Amino acid sequence: MIPPLLIFDCDGVLVDSEHINSNVFYEMALAEGIELTYEQIHNEMLGGALNVTIALLEKTHNKRLSKNFIPEFRKQTFERFKTDLKPIEGILHSLEKLKHSKCIASNGPVEKMKVSLNLTGVLPHFNESHIFSAYDIQTWKPAPDLFLYAAKKMNHFPHQAIVIEDSMNGVKAAKNANMKVIAYASKDKKDQLAALNPDILIDDMHDLESAIKELS
Repeated sequence: MIPPLLIFDCDGVLVDSEHINSNVFYEMALAEGIELTYEQIHNEMLGGALNVTIALLEKTHNKRLSKNFIPEFRKQTFERFKTDLKPIEGILHSLEKLKHSKCIASNGPVEKMKVSLNLTGVLPHFNESHIFSAYDIQTWKPAPDLFLYAAKKMNHFPHQAIVIEDSMNGVKAAKNANMKVIAYASKDKKDQLAALNPDILIDDMHDLESAIKELS
């Protein structure tokens, strides 16, 4: 039997960056005069294509954001990454044990991923040519295209892949690609992700190896 290909999301699966991203976005949106809660940003908006999130905000609030919003958002998150970013608890332990073919497929740009993965010590566990971004193909989760693209680049069929995701868009994308999916759920996302019926749901990355064995 061919060992499965492991396709990892980046933010929230490998690096604990989501609250940093959400905080920066929330603060910048407030500064632009858009009134919404942190929970709306963190739970409902981020995790998809950033330009789509911004377009939705502008339409909902009938207000144009500054032209430099995205580059300023990238700049501020990078600065906080330098001091606050950490790997997801337990992921380095699990990566040490996993000898499968593996890659990363994220909605974020490659340069952002490489910065965050390098800062947290995760990057050495991956071949840098096996880091794939939705910006490469201009199609974002929950469309299946990114995962299908990654599998093809890694010389695997979709049914041979196991996706590790923490977002609703990511789980939907894996299912749309007809791939198995392990959902990693922090407390504030467990109910949302469970409702999507992933193949396995875990809340501790130390359990990742056993979950992969169960699906292999």
